[in-house]
This record gives sequence, structure tokens and C-alpha cells, in this order.
Amino acid sequence: MHIVRCNAKERKQELFEFAAKNGEMSFMFEWLFTHDELQYGTQAEMVLLYVDNELVSYGLLEDWQFRTDKTNIDNGQVYRNLGLIHFVTKHEDRKKGYGTILAKRLYTDIIEERLEAHRGDDNINSYMTAGGAASLMKKSGISPRDLIPQMYSDVSFPIKVVKYLDSLRK
Repeated sequence: MHIVRCNAKERKQELFEFAAKNGEMSFMFEWLFTHDELQYGTQAEMVLLYVDNELVSYGLLEDWQFRTDKTNIDNGQVYRNLGLIHFVTKHEDRKKGYGTILAKRLYTDIIEERLEAHRGDDNINSYMTAGGAASLMKKSGISPRDLIPQMYSDVSFPIKVVKYLDSLRK
């Protein structure tokens, strides 16, 4: 088993084929394969896990750190969503612990650095969103204040982000 860190652009053919075979995240890799870049300046930073030189699982950060549309303001506080986390494992290779291994590596190799780069201003709350990847990310060592465990919309933002982060400060 070995793990490779990369930007999805570096392995777009392999990822496109993996997604097509596994029916997961194919829209992102199809777009990347067709256009060479993701939309709106999004980057796809990844850790890939290989067993016997075959890709079996990956962790992906849709990196939004340079997107201005991922910032919200509530009562003078700035909230900055730095990215969305995904994990995909081949169906036959699930329940082998690969997701946990990749969550830890994604955090230490990529996410921790992004979060640290955006710390320092008490009026800016920077975080990652995990959605379905929340249970794996909770095993990675990431602080709960750096991880929004649910997807949210503009309507649910005050509850799922503001109220959630405020509850951690008490």
C-alpha cells in the first residue's frame, strides 16, 4: 500500500476512469478532463491510496480558499468556507480502514496547512465542510471548530454554521 498526494489535474485521466468505473464524483473529473481546470478557481487537492499499484481509494479537498463566493458575514463576523471534503473507496475495498488512513493524511498533508494560513484574525471564522465525510474527518485530528459536519444553504447557514460554531465557544 502507498499514498500519493497530488492535484487532480496531475492525474485527471486516471481519476476520470476511476470515477466512471465506481460511479462516484464523475462530474468533477469529467469537467476537469474536458476543460483542464475546475470552475471558479476551485482546486482539487488529493491523497490517493494504492494497493498493488491499483487506485482503491482517495480523499479529496475541493479547495475554495481563493473563491470570494464562499464567504458569509453574520453580525459582523466573517465566515470563510475553505473547502468541501470527499472520500471515495471502491465498493469491494470498503470496511478495510482506508478511509480513516486517508482522512488522517488529507488533514496532515493538506487541510491543516490551509486552516493555518487563514488563522490570526478573530473576526474571521475559517473552516472546512465535510457533509458525508464528517465521520471520517472526526478521526483525523481536526478540531471541531474547523469542521462543519453538515452541508448548508444560505437559509440554513445561521443554524448549521453560526450557531454550531458559537456552541463550541461556550
